[in-house]
Amino acid sequence: MANQSQEISQAQQFYTSDSRAHLNREEKNDGKMSQMSNAASETAQKASNILQQTGESVKNIAAGATDAVKNSLGINNPSNTPSNTPGNTIATSNTTAIPTSATVHPTT
Repeated sequence: MANQSQEISQAQQFYTSDSRAHLNREEKNDGKMSQMSNAASETAQKASNILQQTGESVKNIAAGATDAVKNSLGINNPSNTPSNTPGNTIATSNTTAIPTSATVHPTT
């Protein structure tokens, strides 16, 4: 009987210590998971910021290219007035506007 009682006591001690070790491992794993989750969240936020900045850069580049083309064609002239709008003029290669009502006299 003493041996059986001693074996039961040893089994209980083993079970108790094993349970404590298991709980400690779970706590450590929970901490690691939390750290990994925080790191993933930070990485996602950084990626979002980079994509937003890239989008703004592309938008600005496209706006600059559009303005450059308009300037080259003479249709981005801020001095256009209602009587001198692009619809009433023909732009030449040097962006000088010629009124569409101008009469052209051929030379002979």
